[in-house]
Amino acid sequence: MTKQLYARIVVLTTLVFLGSWLLLSHTSASGAPLIAQASLPAAPPDFSINASPASAVVIAGASTDFTITLTSQGFSGIVSLEPSVPSGATGVTAFVNPPTVALTSGSTGTSNLHVSTSMSSPSKTFTITVTGTSGSLSHKASVSITIVGGQLGGSTGQPASVYMSSVAAGLLVALGGALALAAGLSRRSGVKDHSSLSSVLPLNLLWSLRKSKAGEADFNHRDSTRIVAVIILVVSMVSVLYTSRNSLLYPVSSARARPFTAALIDEVSAFIPDPAFINQTTSLLTSAGYKVDYYPPSSVTIDLLKRLPSMEYGIVVLRNHSTGFQGDVISLVTSEPYTQDEYAFEQLTDQIVPVELGVANATYFGITPLFVRDSMQGFFQDSIIVMMGCTGLTNSEMAQAFVSRGAQVYVSWDQVVQAYRTDVSTTIFWQWMTSGHSVRDSTLAATRDGPADPVYKSHLVFYPANEGSMTLAVATST
Repeated sequence: MTKQLYARIVVLTTLVFLGSWLLLSHTSASGAPLIAQASLPAAPPDFSINASPASAVVIAGASTDFTITLTSQGFSGIVSLEPSVPSGATGVTAFVNPPTVALTSGSTGTSNLHVSTSMSSPSKTFTITVTGTSGSLSHKASVSITIVGGQLGGSTGQPASVYMSSVAAGLLVALGGALALAAGLSRRSGVKDHSSLSSVLPLNLLWSLRKSKAGEADFNHRDSTRIVAVIILVVSMVSVLYTSRNSLLYPVSSARARPFTAALIDEVSAFIPDPAFINQTTSLLTSAGYKVDYYPPSSVTIDLLKRLPSMEYGIVVLRNHSTGFQGDVISLVTSEPYTQDEYAFEQLTDQIVPVELGVANATYFGITPLFVRDSMQGFFQDSIIVMMGCTGLTNSEMAQAFVSRGAQVYVSWDQVVQAYRTDVSTTIFWQWMTSGHSVRDSTLAATRDGPADPVYKSHLVFYPANEGSMTLAVATST
């Protein structure tokens, strides 16, 4: 390549570069670029909608709130908001406030989504959708709400029966059978066929046969009287031993000083946990000088409740589901799943009943006042019993049973109560009790200062009425 050709190439390249730079970087006299740069078409105005939090758990009968946030993406205008509740969400309502949000380009706006439930709302998870609309623009945001059974109650799987002591019932049955047997045998005087007697009492143990020289059997009428007397005596002795077995096996201390120990029995946490209540109650009782033992749901068995009086607790807090609403027998629910095969005698005598828990959609064993009277072991030492479940004092049957077992006072609700309400109100009760107030003042404060109950208007009350002036300090003095 010659030097002249090389010089020409260099000059030509330089001119092309300079020309391109002038065309791209300089404008005309009007200010417009000499060459227009290509650009993407602008996005149409729009907005987005989001909900926070994305989900919530609420107790039946309570309510919760979500924040609906709208963000403008070049949009200016008013967005209308409309919530939608799915079918099947019985007792669930939703509304937004405000129902419209004004946006300008690049701005954000919020509205509150309020969701309410009722006592009849099913224990289930639902999706609630909020639709934002402006002209042809429409966007949705969804939230998930899980409803759990808030009432600390269930329903017994069998109707309440008339309470009768199993011992008295057995005595009446045995006495009636003995009289019937004696009368039947008396009418059989001169019976010759021994097999007919064997059909009445198989082993021929309760009568005497005297054979005459002719081989005829002659029932001695005086023996029938002896039979009845012996049966009555035996049944009476068994009855006395059965009813006095606790006094014999677990004698009550003459001092009856309240122990500085407390049991917090928590069956409800299997479905509605509340660690804040557990911690606060434990802290309050500990500060009052009590050693607190916590029993989680897995520990709440028939055996635990049977042994409870003999375990020497001065305070017993029962955070249990319970029954007693609309005619059901009052019962305390355990964590033991119900089966027909277990506790056969206690079931036959109405000491233990099946309880259907809606929150769990399952059936569990529950104990009745008869169980407290007849099957619990030992006696409480002037203990304070706080039963946090529904309707524990809709009548005094359960309260009387605990008092007969040595409790000094029994505290519970006279109507249905929600878990959140009983947790907060019971905490207030212990705040007042550990501050030196009486049982009467503490129950009044718990009802007054706890969460409102516009549906059932339940009250925390106590039994017996003459213990209203009792204070924790007086109760624990020796």
